[in-house]
Amino acid sequence: MASIALLLIASTRSDLPSWGGIVDGIIAFTLVGTSFFVWRRGGEAATLRDLRIGHGLAATVPALMLVAIWWYRDSLDLNVLLPGLAWRTWLVLYTVPSALALVLPRRRSV
Repeated sequence: MASIALLLIASTRSDLPSWGGIVDGIIAFTLVGTSFFVWRRGGEAATLRDLRIGHGLAATVPALMLVAIWWYRDSLDLNVLLPGLAWRTWLVLYTVPSALALVLPRRRSV
């Protein structure tokens, strides 16, 4: 959330504090590392249920984000917002099924 908040501040045509870029870079590397860890731990355990939930999120979240971007298009710098939002969204949506495999309880097969 902090990474998206910094991205939104930067895309509203206001200047980030001098530490903003460094903090965003640290958060970005942490997000990539965490996603890789979750993907490695839960990737094989992802079930069809996890994939369906992930697909549902992948089908609705980008559409809702595009509506929000369109709504606030006059106050946003899309050249800053769209690339940052695109890779963050892809990374999170790619990781969702693996994360669900790690946190959702599994049914026992008899």
